[in-house]
Amino acid sequence: MRKKFIILMVIVAMMLGFFGLTACEEVSLDEYKASTSTQLQDYADAKGQDNYTVKGWEVIVRAAEDGKKAIGDASTKIAIKEAFNNAKDVIDAVEPKENEVNNPISIHFFTTENWIHWQDHKYYDFANMTYSTKRILVEFYEGNPIPVSDEEYMIVSTFTEQQQSTFFDSIRESGIFDLDEYYHDIAEDGDRWNLIITFNDGTVFESNGYVKYPPQKDALDEAFLALTGYKLFTPLWEDNQ
Repeated sequence: MRKKFIILMVIVAMMLGFFGLTACEEVSLDEYKASTSTQLQDYADAKGQDNYTVKGWEVIVRAAEDGKKAIGDASTKIAIKEAFNNAKDVIDAVEPKENEVNNPISIHFFTTENWIHWQDHKYYDFANMTYSTKRILVEFYEGNPIPVSDEEYMIVSTFTEQQQSTFFDSIRESGIFDLDEYYHDIAEDGDRWNLIITFNDGTVFESNGYVKYPPQKDALDEAFLALTGYKLFTPLWEDNQ
């Protein structure tokens, strides 16, 4: 009896497999394309837009669209599955926000002018996505500038996440992280520039020099101007002329 039961179960399983295979084969190419495209879109949506930067999410959206187009152009079910897997690999390669590179959370640049005894501060706060400035008076003690006032920063511009991402790309290309420690050029005694970059992991990069601006300042100004309508390094009095 037990032997008959086992044989019966094997027959049932084989019949179910046969009908399943037949049903699969009966799915038309267009139906398979439609279901695979839906599956790909659902997979991309499940990643969650809030888990990615604007730029990262754009890659995911584009990968899904390109994948669905490739699925639509495919002529066999094997090619459809391959198009799905290729798009899925691109989507999976996009890192969520928390796994991305160690970006700065703030950039603080300021210049000190000896003959007029003031400092011009430019501050980019990536957490609040704002660009702020202030000018404060200084006194010199043994050649070192000592601030004599601590005024509030004035917010000049507020950025979108897209502008912030673009600015990261711009400053990387322009070399703001690769400034030499000191630049010696024609300058008044006491004139100097200072750059302080604070990163997500708490690392602080500091650089300074004995001229008023780093050599990359023109290129950085152009990138910043294109994003905001303001310049990062140009003194306030020049902007107001």
